Amino acid sequence: MTALARLFDPDTSQAAAASVNSAAAEAAILEQFDLFAYLTDDELCAVLDDAYPPTVKSARSRLTKAGLLVDTGLRRPSNRGRQMIVWKRA
Repeated sequence: MTALARLFDPDTSQAAAASVNSAAAEAAILEQFDLFAYLTDDELCAVLDDAYPPTVKSARSRLTKAGLLVDTGLRRPSNRGRQMIVWKRA
């Protein structure tokens, strides 16, 4: 599966989205939840340091919508000090 760009996004965004391997990003995220039981999006981005943060967040969102990751009810501060959802495997 490849990432999707919106129809009204510029051609550069369309090309970037087409180049992302969504399945690989989702697999990499699930692997991290095998190592770390609970992670925020910022923490995922930190452990997947070679991944582009918007790609990580989009892949985590798809995994959440698929029911593979769930909100723990816990919150931790983001890199900017705002509260973030702590995720875990379902």
